[in-house]
Amino acid sequence: MSLEAWHDGGLLAVHVTNRQEVSDLLAIIDIDLKDAEIPELSAERKLSCC
Repeated sequence: MSLEAWHDGGLLAVHVTNRQEVSDLLAIIDIDLKDAEIPELSAERKLSCC
């Protein structure tokens, strides 16, 4: 099934992003990667950070 077919079937919506949105997502990634380095965190929490 093509992306166009998914869109036509209502399974996908067009999303236009901007610099701020991408910047905000990258900031979240940075925080999660730093948190995953904390030795006291459980393996499950470290995995959920990344």
